[in-house]
Amino acid sequence: MLPAEFIESQICENNSKKIHPQPMEEAMNHNIEAINSLISKLFTNISSLKTAYIQLQAAHTPL
Repeated sequence: MLPAEFIESQICENNSKKIHPQPMEEAMNHNIEAINSLISKLFTNISSLKTAYIQLQAAHTPL
């Protein structure tokens, strides 16, 4: 169990810290843009992988 003095000092220390809130709309817009970019890159990479796999299958298929 923590000593009461330690707990009180932690509470005072936490209360003295300033919080600078970010506008929610701006933060969400950045997140949406990042997610859209990530999804786009993901689909591009999956398409490239599928194309490479099709080429590999075609190379190993006897004529």
